Amino acid sequence: MMKLSWAYFACAALSVSAAVTCPNYTHKDDLAIGAPAQYLPEGFAVYGLGRKTDDPLISIDAYGLFRTSLTQYAPVIVPGSETHVPASVDISEDGRWFLYTFSGHVYLLPEAGGTAVQADTNTTVMSNYNYPALFSGFYRLSPKGSEIWYNAGDGLILARQVDLSTSVPVWGSVRTILDFTAYTWRFYLQRDIQMAVVGSHILAGAFSPLSPVGHRTFQFTIPDNGNGTATEADAYQFLATYTLPTPEAGESGLYNGVYGCGHALSPDGTKAISNSGGTGNECVPSKWTSPDTDHKGFMMSKFLESSAPAINLHDIILNPDYGISINWVPAEYRKGVWNAWDFNNWNFSNDERYVIGAQNGYESDTHALWVIDWSHSIWYPITPRDTLHGSPTDPAMFVGKAGTIYSSASSSAGNYDPILDPANPMYKVLAPKTGDVLPVLKPCSLHITAVRPGSATVLLVRGRQTVILPELNHSFNPINDSIVTFTIPQLAVDGTGADVVMNGSGWKVYVQDYGNKTFVGISGEFSIYDPDPPTALQAQAFALHRAAFQTGVIHNGSLQVWIPEGVTHMSILDVQGNVLWTGAVSPGAARLQKMALSVPAQPVLVKF
Repeated sequence: MMKLSWAYFACAALSVSAAVTCPNYTHKDDLAIGAPAQYLPEGFAVYGLGRKTDDPLISIDAYGLFRTSLTQYAPVIVPGSETHVPASVDISEDGRWFLYTFSGHVYLLPEAGGTAVQADTNTTVMSNYNYPALFSGFYRLSPKGSEIWYNAGDGLILARQVDLSTSVPVWGSVRTILDFTAYTWRFYLQRDIQMAVVGSHILAGAFSPLSPVGHRTFQFTIPDNGNGTATEADAYQFLATYTLPTPEAGESGLYNGVYGCGHALSPDGTKAISNSGGTGNECVPSKWTSPDTDHKGFMMSKFLESSAPAINLHDIILNPDYGISINWVPAEYRKGVWNAWDFNNWNFSNDERYVIGAQNGYESDTHALWVIDWSHSIWYPITPRDTLHGSPTDPAMFVGKAGTIYSSASSSAGNYDPILDPANPMYKVLAPKTGDVLPVLKPCSLHITAVRPGSATVLLVRGRQTVILPELNHSFNPINDSIVTFTIPQLAVDGTGADVVMNGSGWKVYVQDYGNKTFVGISGEFSIYDPDPPTALQAQAFALHRAAFQTGVIHNGSLQVWIPEGVTHMSILDVQGNVLWTGAVSPGAARLQKMALSVPAQPVLVKF
């Protein structure tokens, strides 16, 4: 039978390991939402826009290529694009030109606006699923100098030379950089799939005999350092067989690619990002997690050239020799199927420290553009987080002023560095971790770190329930109090004065700064286990008991006490029953009150 007690439990550190150890570049529980105006560098983003209709599965695209500052949302339509619905948007290396596709063709537009010039040589008219040109971009690190690239139907990628040194593009020759010689290989021409070309590297989604169930991501190497023409024979091939975490019907046998969409390459072509689809395990936002978290983040890995040794599919992100970063979206958006709450349209900026992406989805109450400082796991919303401003799509991002080429060595526009922030302590909760199970009435530990001194309170939160435990009801400076021991009672009181049964899943620890409540560290989601949870009668007895008694801890000469409504007198006793303080209190509504006490730090009993 459960026993209700106010007794203080001396705690020792308790370590409960999660079932799976994730790579140290997994950013699932350590992400933060940043303030663009305060920390993003000077620059701008361009994007297309869709608007939802009454049918949740249909989006009507808005006309115009939109542009806004990275640090202040102020959208304008770039002059000359008013009659186009842009897709596959890109920005030139110096920021002076924009490139996009519309109705099967590729268009160039000056950064300041003007006349949109057709850039492709396709003659086929788009109809149904026939997209002469759906994907395009500026050909970075082209061995031929200044070129653009674009798909010509579902089996060719072409590159076209262009001189952009004057106000009017000067066109040169056209060459083929990828040609599928076998009809059994075809690009997956769907807008969200995306395609990227940098140097001798091509990242694209395709159907092939190597992926009998659906499309897969493929990495192609253009021969002769990008001067030749790639074919299906130049695709990197994974090991022919591997184990799927949860095989679906028909999904077994030979697979040679990665589920994926939102494909993008870093400016130097060495890093590849995409939605993970079916790659990885529960460390990766994918279809294998429970619940499904596909399109709730992106994975970043090394580009594998066709001559590289074959590896297991999942090693591309789980093995540190190949994986670079796993970035989950903010926890509040990890819900719904992939296209209901959808993060996609990933794109590197000219400064590879930043990735831009779009959030949409037919159930989502937030449609926005996000800039991600991926190595620090900081997400910056650069558009309003609502559905009133349309559905931004196909974004591209430029760091610096148009007309300048970004240089990491000379740029003073830096990505957010917590060490340089003069105010934010950058609290981080290392324990408890995601998947941990903490028992009631047993020793537990809280491990907090910070990069500079701070004064914070520690809360246990589940949904709208917020609980302050007796051992945690004082301020913490993680520089001095990095590891804190505590015990979870069977019943507690939340911030409204209501009783809470401490049992079940969905709990998190919040370390919140006293001076600025936006400075917060959040643990992974863990569970609290009580083998003998209180009955309704025992919970009622606890409420009556709490009206007369309460536990607490004196720390730094102060004690926080929940004073019930109508109480006029209170005594504070040590664990031996000696009176440390007694006196009258002002009657009134139930409230949390901080009392100053000139006694050593110790656990106490509060009697009303």
